[in-house]
Amino acid sequence: MSVNIQITLTDQEFKILKGRSDEAGLTPAQFIKQRALDHSEFNTLFSELCQKVEELEVGTEFDVKSIFGPKWFTIKERGIKLSLGRNFNKLVKSGNVSVKENGKDSANTQKYIKM
Repeated sequence: MSVNIQITLTDQEFKILKGRSDEAGLTPAQFIKQRALDHSEFNTLFSELCQKVEELEVGTEFDVKSIFGPKWFTIKERGIKLSLGRNFNKLVKSGNVSVKENGKDSANTQKYIKM
């Protein structure tokens, strides 16, 4: 089960939140969740994802699902899987990781290459 929470921010508050979330390489929503829930499943998996990507050899092609291997199928919440992909892509686009986008496959899954 998932619960959707809506909050209202002033323009200035959103500007601050956006700046901080961009620095962290996360979406604003995921940044708020990370701050409120230090040991969430997403945080654990996102840290694992970033560590495994860092350990890849230069030139390795991958997608988020392949980094986790069989463990990907044990992640029950679809929202967590989507958030992992969305936030990793944001991190790549921010330039805070040595990875570049490498097109999409026939299932529209974003592919990457380690630089």
